Amino acid sequence: MEATSYSNFRIREQTLFGGQYISFYIEAEQQVGKAFFTIIFADLRDFLHQQFPSVAGYIDAVRTSMGGYGPKEFEILQVLREEEFDFEPYMIRYIESKPGAVAEQIEQQKAFFANPEQQKQLKEKLAVLDTYNHDNYINGDKFLDGLEKAILDYLIDNYPELTSAEPDDIRKLKHLLISDVMRLGEKLIKHIMEIRRR
Repeated sequence: MEATSYSNFRIREQTLFGGQYISFYIEAEQQVGKAFFTIIFADLRDFLHQQFPSVAGYIDAVRTSMGGYGPKEFEILQVLREEEFDFEPYMIRYIESKPGAVAEQIEQQKAFFANPEQQKQLKEKLAVLDTYNHDNYINGDKFLDGLEKAILDYLIDNYPELTSAEPDDIRKLKHLLISDVMRLGEKLIKHIMEIRRR
């Protein structure tokens, strides 16, 4: 097996279509050339669940402790950075779990950079995608979090008995909020975006 060296590990935080996403970038070099890998957080977490369940469980616990809606990748990353969690070795293990991945990626990228037509087509596709990624997109997860908070604040202010309800009653309230806030929030976001597009 050919020796591989890794460098330039970076974490990228990106907002797309109102959502917030994390991806990891690293360069892998062998004697025949260099490959560039970008792996999204969701894929890395799937890998951790399969190969490093205790690490995945820890990240899941961080997410669960936050409550609210959506993946909350930016918030998870902030907590893990504060705790000096090192993603790089897991990204390397992810790449090396696929035999021949580096050599294959080197060849694919060499072929891509040698083909101006493919490069042009990719730029055109990215340009089209960018036209849909307007600044006025609503962050759905934050919208749902705010909507749930507004409803909870109203309920607690007007129905204080909810704060001392039985655990089963609290669980039922949470279930109602999760299902109904999500449905209502999605409809409201859709309606607001329709108005914005006029």
